[in-house]
Amino acid sequence: MQVIWSKSAENDLDQILEYFKSNGEESIGLEIISRLLDSTSRLEKFPHSGRESVLPQRRELVTPDLPYFLLYRITSQVRILRVIHTSRLWRG
Repeated sequence: MQVIWSKSAENDLDQILEYFKSNGEESIGLEIISRLLDSTSRLEKFPHSGRESVLPQRRELVTPDLPYFLLYRITSQVRILRVIHTSRLWRG
């Protein structure tokens, strides 16, 4: 199944990189983004592998050892909707 990133999710990735760049740690930001992108390969074969979200018809893919999860929806493709830091109060 094809994985597509929404504009909002792409903006979230940009904000992650900008945060680390502003702290002089661009390489860490790039590593985090790389791991988030790599984590979606599992969704191509196993789109339901993420946990159910509090939002209807949404799922959350947790990336081990990173404080982020990917909010996504499954239709004829997997659409990554947002990249959310786990410190945020997430109620959907």
